[in-house]
Amino acid sequence: MHTALLYVKEKMIVSLNGHFPTSVAGMMAFAAAGTSSAVAWLRGRSDANVARIAAWVTFLEVFLFFDIVFKWRWMLHAAFIRLAMDHAEYERRRVVQVAALVILGAILLGFGTFTARKLRDKISVTFALWSASLSLACWCVEVISLHYVDAVLYHRIAGVMVIVPIWLLLGLTTAISIQAARSQL
Repeated sequence: MHTALLYVKEKMIVSLNGHFPTSVAGMMAFAAAGTSSAVAWLRGRSDANVARIAAWVTFLEVFLFFDIVFKWRWMLHAAFIRLAMDHAEYERRRVVQVAALVILGAILLGFGTFTARKLRDKISVTFALWSASLSLACWCVEVISLHYVDAVLYHRIAGVMVIVPIWLLLGLTTAISIQAARSQL
């Protein structure tokens, strides 16, 4: 199982022939969310609340799109691996990875609670922020790359990695909710 997972990660990291269907699906999801957010930003320029939230979501989704195109998450992951190996800590990295995932979960929980309270009457705005934040969290989880989590995210069901429907759902939710959010702000 471990060898198969490393093979899948290597195929995602080192693609000499372009992008795999998984990468293309992620690019489509983030491009749709980024485009929708940019449209909401341009149409909502007269309202500072709309502009601020839509701008934040636009920049995040554009970053995630280019991250997949240029494989930044894997470069960052490789840098962390090299750092751990240089300090002879590679075998003990799981403690740091689990701690990072717990901190990420706490940040998400705090952000979710804050936005739910602050924007309790604005469901679409809350959904847009949560979807975009969960997309960023997925990115963080992939950079952290705990093998047990990777085994779930990169597992294939009917030939599709589990991460694909997650990216598509988050991208679609962000794209739709940011448009609906314009009318709530």
